[in-house]
Amino acid sequence: MDSDTVQLRRPRPYRPFLPLFFSIAGWVLLQAWIALIGANYRAHILVAVPGAVLTLWSAFPFPGTGHIPPQAADKPDRASRWAATADALLLLAIGAVLGGLIAKGSLFLLCVGAMALHFVPWPRLRIGQRHPALPCAAALCGFAAAVLAGYRSIEPMFLPLAAWALWVCACIGLVLRAEQSWRAKRRAAARCGYAHPAQAAGPASTPLH
Repeated sequence: MDSDTVQLRRPRPYRPFLPLFFSIAGWVLLQAWIALIGANYRAHILVAVPGAVLTLWSAFPFPGTGHIPPQAADKPDRASRWAATADALLLLAIGAVLGGLIAKGSLFLLCVGAMALHFVPWPRLRIGQRHPALPCAAALCGFAAAVLAGYRSIEPMFLPLAAWALWVCACIGLVLRAEQSWRAKRRAAARCGYAHPAQAAGPASTPLH
């Protein structure tokens, strides 16, 4: 097996979508709250600055995570398409559950549910293996549908609390992503350190008689 084949079959580095989902969802809730209380455009700009920074930080790959190499299995078959569709429906339901908790005004359950999502093995989902925007869009659709369906029962002052809770969860996800990247760098450096002395020694020289 040549090096090109090994490169093609190398697994993709995973880019989590939860920080992006929490960032956008919290940003939308804050903008909706500002619109409900009738604030001026300065309040929208004030909220847009941290929302845009957090969203962009969540969307772009973290330094040190590497790039996605080309793979031989880039063309999805019918089974992988069905798996991606099932994953999208799952994320749609999860987003609807979180949006329903906001509609019910349950901040505690919202925080517990959002934090519990960080411990789900999301890299196994087919829909999230290419870009975090796809699973994020699926979860946001369910989230927005549930919030809009129950918006009449939402207290306006609950929206900023829920938004800040989601932003805290997004920051926790970014910290976890940075910690995973740091561990990956340490493992790569350790492997290079172990291989370096053997490579530096070179082949053993035969004694001259």
